[in-house]
Amino acid sequence: MRCPAVLLAVSVAACSDGGSDAPDGAVCPPANLSGCDPSDDSTCLALPQDDVQAALGTELPDPDVENPVLTTDGADYTCNTSAPPTPRPTGDVTVTGLVLDFQSDDALAGASIEVFAAAQFDAAPLATTTSSADGSYQIVVPTETLRDGRVFWRNTAPGQAPTHELYDPLLPDASLAFASDRVSVSEDTAETIPTVLGTTRPDGTVVVVGRVRDCQRRYVAGATARLYDDRCGGFQAIGGFEEFYFEEEYPSQRGRWRATSPDGLFVMFKVDPADSAEVRILGRLAGVETVLSRAVIPLIPDSVVITDFDPLEAPVQ
Repeated sequence: MRCPAVLLAVSVAACSDGGSDAPDGAVCPPANLSGCDPSDDSTCLALPQDDVQAALGTELPDPDVENPVLTTDGADYTCNTSAPPTPRPTGDVTVTGLVLDFQSDDALAGASIEVFAAAQFDAAPLATTTSSADGSYQIVVPTETLRDGRVFWRNTAPGQAPTHELYDPLLPDASLAFASDRVSVSEDTAETIPTVLGTTRPDGTVVVVGRVRDCQRRYVAGATARLYDDRCGGFQAIGGFEEFYFEEEYPSQRGRWRATSPDGLFVMFKVDPADSAEVRILGRLAGVETVLSRAVIPLIPDSVVITDFDPLEAPVQ
């Protein structure tokens, strides 16, 4: 995933609505707000607006207030819940590209690049390499153990925060070659941008970056991101957070809108670490609040986690 220059801040608090007690003194909301179990292959479509508001403890943004227009009706979600999985390549794929700084777009020399078959970064990587003096890299990704055509990257370099790119599709040509740049976020960026926005990044917390795409892989405006964790047994909505989204690929504090602009970007900041959490992307389709995408991700302390959010795939039979 290639994201543009700037981070936004989202502070995420523990769940606080009614429900059973959880570890660390958190109180969690009632389970199954969407009428399905997101830990299995349910599609969780047509989430009622009242349930969304109950889960978040706040009102949804008014779709009639301008900038941004809070509707995803212009996006193509005809494949939602039926999108085919990214196919696993037929052989090992040679990936080449540059390692680029998220903020400056400068190429980074000496960056360590590791690729994994799943979001289990304590496991042995499939392959590793180091970027050259000009920031370029080449790595051969073995594919026989992949579930589908998506891989998981960890990029590290001196002065850079560990950056994890999740569910990245391998889309090689007929010769099994694929060009794809890697992203790395500097420690200075991770500290400076929150300061500009009038907040801080506590040590040990996580930055989550996402970009929303439709069935034609176009970026989607009017989508909102929600974070769920599983401390309460089954994924539960977390409320009590502020959001800042991007406007023309730059952060916008105007009204603190809870929706993507046409660049499809969002960032969650001050996220507490966890073994796993789920990000769900919501949007209004024909006036109905609908789950457009979701991904289970690890929340790794003092790191940046980057994910593209494509339409929901067809359930595994």
